[in-house]
Amino acid sequence: MHRVQFDVSRLRGVRWENGKRLKYCSLVALSSDGFTTAVVGTVASSSTEELRNGYVHLSFDEKNTDNLDISPFVPYTMAESTAYYEAYRHVLDGLQNIPHDKLPFEQYILNKGTSSVKSPRYLLNRMRPVSYDFSCLTGDRLGRDVPVLDLQCWPTAQQLQLDDSQYSSLKTAITKEFVAIQGPPGTGKTFIGLKIVQLLLTNSIWWDFDGSPILVVCYTNHALDQFLEGLIKVCDLEPGQLIRVGGNSKSENKTLKNCGLVDVKRSLKRDGRLRSFRQVGKRAKEIVDEMDD
Repeated sequence: MHRVQFDVSRLRGVRWENGKRLKYCSLVALSSDGFTTAVVGTVASSSTEELRNGYVHLSFDEKNTDNLDISPFVPYTMAESTAYYEAYRHVLDGLQNIPHDKLPFEQYILNKGTSSVKSPRYLLNRMRPVSYDFSCLTGDRLGRDVPVLDLQCWPTAQQLQLDDSQYSSLKTAITKEFVAIQGPPGTGKTFIGLKIVQLLLTNSIWWDFDGSPILVVCYTNHALDQFLEGLIKVCDLEPGQLIRVGGNSKSENKTLKNCGLVDVKRSLKRDGRLRSFRQVGKRAKEIVDEMDD
């Protein structure tokens, strides 16, 4: 750990006690040559009084100190990441520890010359074509037995109450093993995401052979709450069927309030079903082992 002094002459107006600058575990980069090279570290310790006087304690990985000259006569320029590094550190560490030949969907993520995306394995190699029930989206008996890989047999966009772009996104998401749906705010990404999950849950008999969950990851707690509230509404989910991992939920939805990990665990323990909850972790480990094989 190194105690670093920085120039505060231009930072007199900064309210260190209320600000988010140079917080514990924040990511910083130091360079003495205009960032032709740089040394990356994290804030190991900081206090309001020390920051006000221009001092901060930084920690550097030993593998990342080749360009670090600790001489007090070498000035550095310090840049701080606007994103809070600690929130991403474990994910980044996990990505670094994935064997190079075991990255899921590597051929698509790394653009390894794959021109087409395959259909998911659970829709292939069947004795007869897999048929999906689309009535959850059409709202009537229409589309109860649709060969899902035959796009010509699908209900129309109008019958599904989708525009052309949303219709194309739904088709791709259901019939391909890897898909990215992008668009500016207000174009219906959350809306179509709910449709995708609703259709998958309605037809889980074709893919959920071993209790595998659908994992929903959102950038913010607010976005996650909004999506889960939508799922509860369209899929009529109950605590246990839906588990929310993480805190800081501000949702007023009564069902979602009981879907927290601690709440579900308490409910399972009360009902004598805690063993099935533990099996989720066991099955998750088995899936990881299968992916490694």
